[in-house]
Amino acid sequence: MDSGSQVYRAEILDVVLGIRQQPDGNIEIAFIDGAGQKVILHLSATAARELSDELIDLDEELT
Repeated sequence: MDSGSQVYRAEILDVVLGIRQQPDGNIEIAFIDGAGQKVILHLSATAARELSDELIDLDEELT
């Protein structure tokens, strides 16, 4: 994962407002960015699975 993705991951973890699965299998994540703006991030089903795996790994590292 590149450094830009790591920064986004940290922001998402800190300020998630909601996560919704779309009918097509894609995921929509709403969060507040570092500037206080609401951001909607659309992820493909594949990207969402990869993000989920990364978050699980991060949780395991922190516990």
